[in-house]
Amino acid sequence: MPAEIDVAIMVDGLRMRYGAADVLRDVTFQAHPGEILALLGPNGAGKSTTIEILQGFRLRSVGRVAVLGTDPARATERWRARAGIVLQSWRDHGKWRVQELLAHLGSYYAGWASEGTDCSSEGTGPPWDAAELVAAVGLTAQAGQRIGRLSGGQRRRLDVAIGIVGRPDVLFLDDPTAGFDPVARRDFHDLVRTLARDQETTVLLATHNLAEAEQLAERMIVPDGGRIVADGTAGELARRLAGEDEVRWTVAGGRCRQATTDATGFVRDLFARHGAAIGDLDIRRASLRGRLPGAGAPRRNQFRIQRRIRRTAGGGAMRPATVAVRAGITQGFVELRQSFTRMALVGQLFWPVATLAAVVVLRGTRTGGFTLGTLVLPGVLGMFIALGMLLSVQYLAADREDGTLLRAKAIPNGMRGYFIGKLVTVSGTIVAYLVILLVPGLFLVDSLDIEAA
Repeated sequence: MPAEIDVAIMVDGLRMRYGAADVLRDVTFQAHPGEILALLGPNGAGKSTTIEILQGFRLRSVGRVAVLGTDPARATERWRARAGIVLQSWRDHGKWRVQELLAHLGSYYAGWASEGTDCSSEGTGPPWDAAELVAAVGLTAQAGQRIGRLSGGQRRRLDVAIGIVGRPDVLFLDDPTAGFDPVARRDFHDLVRTLARDQETTVLLATHNLAEAEQLAERMIVPDGGRIVADGTAGELARRLAGEDEVRWTVAGGRCRQATTDATGFVRDLFARHGAAIGDLDIRRASLRGRLPGAGAPRRNQFRIQRRIRRTAGGGAMRPATVAVRAGITQGFVELRQSFTRMALVGQLFWPVATLAAVVVLRGTRTGGFTLGTLVLPGVLGMFIALGMLLSVQYLAADREDGTLLRAKAIPNGMRGYFIGKLVTVSGTIVAYLVILLVPGLFLVDSLDIEAA
């Protein structure tokens, strides 16, 4: 992270209003480079709305916001390369293989790595090697597996890997360990701590899980009803909201109890006075459990972005744009290859083969001096061109629904690569159809002309 940035995330007087209702009211906080900060609270507390604004996915009503010194609402692709995002639920790229997708998405960040040549530049380090990243999130055994066949927990690990593939300076995590087993959760916590410690990555974690926030975050912010009701470390919030620790013990047949802010020191003094006479010692630490509004309550799994990213100009560098073009072409050929699977090929070949069959059947029928066979073929060719347009709309709608479009928005120059990839996929599909029709079709037309002569 550039050395001149003292505050990685700055929020001042943030307000978000829908109609007459304020979802966020006067939200103010800061996060520093290398800090792990948790937004802890239940559904409806304003966590996700705050995260969306900081990511540039939603426009705020009032207030000042800066992430890495830039207003996310006016962020460039260069800024996007420095921000990692792990949202709550993804269903995209189901036909891709795990390591294949990580390598592909990582290529978008490669163009920005060279930008960080001095302490004042805003570049990133090189993206993670796909194989190393797969191992880091515990998916080595699934590296060659199709994403659509991953379990829920495995899919969540992949989402985390995608969020950090570009080695971001700021990482946004929305309930990242849902579906993780205890070992995977511990490994993920170690990975996040390493990012914060070694690369000074600022991590903003939105969660309802109090235990995870206490284990991972250095500081917790508790929103409730759109306002920040508490801000501090787990210990500070426990003392503020839950009171003091409580020490219970027995001595000389009597039961004793004492509240204290330093349970360890108190017990040390207690043994110094009474020694082995102390029995039934019980220390009850001040805890946030049950003290925070809605903490630990279940939350919905569905997460939908209701606003679109504001489209902005890129960073102006040619190399990242060129990389995006190449990544888009690669994406197009990969998806084209995926579309011609054994079962899909049967359905895709049906219409061209049926058309050729119609030409053969109708070739002797004449209408106005032309055979129906010669009329059918050109009409069908035009139909397939129109089909390409419909495919484009269909792809766009499906990708918007499963999160592919949002994924593209979350990476630098991702939208450029996305549309180039779809252009390659649709064009390749149409070309395949035309070849299937034209090669035997032109032969049939020639034979029809000979017969007519």
